[in-house]
Amino acid sequence: MSIPDTLSTASLPIKYPSSDDWDAQVHLSVNCLPMSDEYMNIFQQATADDAVLSMLKNQIMMECPNKRAEILQEIRPYSGFNEKLSESNGLLFKGERLIVPKVLQKEMLQILHQGHLGCDRYLVTAKEVFFWPGMSKQIIDMVSTCAVCNEHQKSEQKEPLLLHDTPVHSWEKIGADIFEYIGKNYLLLVDYYS
Repeated sequence: MSIPDTLSTASLPIKYPSSDDWDAQVHLSVNCLPMSDEYMNIFQQATADDAVLSMLKNQIMMECPNKRAEILQEIRPYSGFNEKLSESNGLLFKGERLIVPKVLQKEMLQILHQGHLGCDRYLVTAKEVFFWPGMSKQIIDMVSTCAVCNEHQKSEQKEPLLLHDTPVHSWEKIGADIFEYIGKNYLLLVDYYS
């Protein structure tokens, strides 16, 4: 198109969410977490007791430094997505995903792994709800060492390529198959020579 039309070049104004909108979204995330009140209390206490998450919470409350060198070493794994980090009701979030304290990470891996869904499904399920640095690698390691997952994993059977001798003359060796096209049956013949 040499001259674009007006609508294809007119962009909508960017509307950034206000802090009230962001707080409402985080509050909604807390209320929709798939966990009991008992686990909510356990997560809140573990988050408060985790030294790294306490530093991260303080960093969220203050303005994040722009330079990586100014960020504390312990919370650098979280520095790539400062704008997505939030805190509500004593819990920390990356977007809508709950940041799991170190002491609860192994337990959450075990709970998610109970169904032996395989690596791909396990990763998708975990990434819908939880976050911590290195979570994907821990999941892959756990699934790769699970006997049940390895026994029942989907794998495509690799069939060996069957070679045939090339015929000397035309129509010396043929292949045949039946197929249907637009409601009619056909016989397909293929000459191996050609």
